[in-house]
This record gives sequence, C-alpha cells and structure tokens, in this order.
Amino acid sequence: MIHGLPSRHFSPRQATRKECDEEQGIRPAPPDRRGIEEKVHMMVNTTSGAVVGSTSDGVAAFRGIRYGKLANGRRFDPVAPAAPDSAQDLRDSPAIFPQLASRLDAVLGSVWREHPQEEDAFLLNIWAPSGASNRPVLFFIHGGGFVSGGGVMPWYSGERLAREGDMVVVTMNYRLGPLAHLLAGPAADDANRAVDDLLQALTWVRENIALFGGDPDNLTVGGQSAGAFYTQVLAVLPESRNLIRRLLLMSTPGIPPASRNRIETLSNEVIENLHGADPKDVPIESLLLSHQEVAKKRVAFGSIAPTSLMPMADGRVPDWLDDPARIVQEMGATQLLVTFTQDETGAYFFSSRERDITDEEIRRLGYQPTKSYDTPYAALIACTTDAMFADHSRALVAASHQHGVRAELREFSLPSPLDGMGSCHGIDTPFLFGNRAAWVGARMLEGIADDIFDAESEKLRRTVADFVHLP
Repeated sequence: MIHGLPSRHFSPRQATRKECDEEQGIRPAPPDRRGIEEKVHMMVNTTSGAVVGSTSDGVAAFRGIRYGKLANGRRFDPVAPAAPDSAQDLRDSPAIFPQLASRLDAVLGSVWREHPQEEDAFLLNIWAPSGASNRPVLFFIHGGGFVSGGGVMPWYSGERLAREGDMVVVTMNYRLGPLAHLLAGPAADDANRAVDDLLQALTWVRENIALFGGDPDNLTVGGQSAGAFYTQVLAVLPESRNLIRRLLLMSTPGIPPASRNRIETLSNEVIENLHGADPKDVPIESLLLSHQEVAKKRVAFGSIAPTSLMPMADGRVPDWLDDPARIVQEMGATQLLVTFTQDETGAYFFSSRERDITDEEIRRLGYQPTKSYDTPYAALIACTTDAMFADHSRALVAASHQHGVRAELREFSLPSPLDGMGSCHGIDTPFLFGNRAAWVGARMLEGIADDIFDAESEKLRRTVADFVHLP
C-alpha cells in the first residue's frame, strides 16, 4: 500500500568526501584534480540508508539508490521495501535487471551492455536542482518492450531536465521478461511483478523525495513505450491513482494486458525449453534464452504486436487498458501530455524483410491505407503506426477533453536521415533528456546535425517542463 510520510522539507546537507566514503565503506583514492570539475558531495539519510551524491553545475545527482529487495532473496519473490541499511550501488555503471539484446538494438544502440546485470537491481536515480525545496517531481519509467532497458542507464540522465526545468527527476529499474512475468509453476499466480516493483519505487519516492527537494504531492508519472503502458497501469490502480497529478505518455501502445491463458501458454513453453530444470534455479542466461526463443517464434510478418511475456490482466491490472475512455474515467490524474512519433514502426521494419512488402501483402494483413503513399513500405509504416500507437494517443486526448481533463497531443516528426527509418519509435527520448552523447551507437541519430538536435531537444524539454509545472 502506498502512503505518504509527514513532509520533511529540507535540503540535503553537504558532507565531506571522507564522510561519504566512510558511510559507504569506500577507501579514498589519492587526489587527482587534473581536468576534473570540483564537485560538492552530499549525504542524505533515507528509509533505505544513507545515500551519497554530488552537486555539479547546479544539479545534485544521486545514483544507484536501493528502493526494494527480493522479499526472501530468491528469484520470483515479491519485492519488499529496501532494508534501512541498504548499500548504494556506487559503480560507474549501476546494475540493471538481466536481459538480452532487444529487437531495437540496431536502432537504439546497446549501452545496456556496459552495466552489470543482477536479479536484485531494485535501484533508482535522482536529480534535483541545488537547494531545491517543494519542486515538482517527474517519475519517469523507461521503455523496452517489457524485456529490456534500465532506468539507471545514461540514456535517462535527468540532469538537464532538473536544471532547466526546475524539477526533481527520478528514474528506476524494474524487473523484465521472465523475471517479471513468468508464471513459474502450476500454483503461480503473479505475472505482474514489474507492476509491484514500480509501486514499491513510487512508495520510496513518496516517503523520501522531500529530502531531495521534491514535493511528494506534486507528482508527474511519465514513461515511453512499455514505460507509458506501465504509467497507464499506475494511473488507474487503487494504490496509486490518487497520488498522481499528471501523466506524460510517450508512444503508448494501444494494447490491453495479456490474458492469463496467453501468459500460461508462454510460461509453459519457456519452462519446457529448460528440459526439466527448475526456472527458480536455472542459470539466468538459460531462462532468458528460452524466453527469447519462445517469443521469436511468434513474430509475424508486418506486425509489431508483443510476442514476449508482458503484464497480465488479473484482479488488479484491468483488461481494458486499450480503452481510452475507460482509462480517463478511472484515472486520478487531471492533466495529460500525450506524444507519439510520426513513423513509430520504422524502428522495427527499416532493416527487415518488410522493406519489400507489396500492396497485395498489405491488403492480406488487413491494413487499409487512408491515402496514397510513394511505396507499399511507406503505407505499412503509416498503417501500423496508427494501429499500434497514434490512434490510441489521439483517442486518449479526445476522451480527456470529453471528461473535462486537460490534455495535449504532440507528434514528434523529425526524421532520421537513414532510409526507411523515419521519425521512429524511441527517437524522441534522447531529445527529451537532451543527452545525445549518452546514445552511443544509436543509428536513429546518425546524420542529425547537432544544431538541429539541440533546437528540437530544447523545444521538447520546455514543453515537458511547462507541463510538469502546471498548477
């Protein structure tokens, strides 16, 4: 159950580097200031222990904070609150949850490979303006098709949003793939462990964010792709719906949770591939590979519908999350900012056999283009973008207006110069965070001039900052 503690509105105290290191058991390194900007180190006592961070260029950054743990230390356990003496992950690249290469690695890059993978990576990062007090909070949930990514990755560095938008930014990891959604036995009943992870992270934020200068009662929850799907879930769950003032929904897939029958079928196939090994004990790579094999067999020509394990409709997670009117009716948020990209599905198809699709194949797939396109491939991108993302986004905003909810719709249209990719799924995320250098190997950004990137990024950051500060 999410609840708030009495507000404690005071700024983190400055701490000496020696204090911070002693708290974390770190031996001091010899001083070396060559070319290194002097930073002010900070220490904050939270419900999960003392955490250290540093202030640079007007922003205090705290990384690798533990918000939860496996209840009994075993795979598939429920998440529990982090212990009050939890160790902060102070590695340059904090841990993320186990994963394999995703379908979009060729588009987004593979920065995730630089991070250790651990099954208890219940970690979050915080960025706050120096000296902040009672600032609005953006709780941002990363995407990744329910199987990849991590909120502590540099892709989601909230430094620029915090500094320029005068807000506190929180990003977090949550369990992925089979660790999150496998029904791990005949009596298993929980295929929504990732939802509980996010609820626990939200609980931690409610209890602690005032210590970092954030206002726990002024919360915007946002996410991109799978993160936007989870944002919708949090927006309607009884435990969280009344805690959220605003929703930022980026490239929200217009799909419902999976049925129990579908998750049972997928889970059984994953377990069968283990040839008698217990999914609770098998090496994690074997479990991930088994799941990947099951999902790949279901990928269909001309479709980007999820084929992997994902959230399941149950007594809490409703089966109507593809119904915009119902979402708006049930949510507690009163302000929405909804975005999608012009050519979402170009990220999935630009290097696939769909590039040579014919008009006849499009008709066989059941798509009916509403206008003429230069090529059948362009028609496929338009039809699948509407079907999976844009139609749901437009309907959310229309339903919001009908219910008296303030809502705005934005289409991101800057294209990748790469042929066939367009303004694809995920291309807007680096523009939101304004951290192009973090997106090493992201082909979708190749050829976009720095001045164009900077101008578009500034516009998007300003839009989100204005939204987060709405009264």
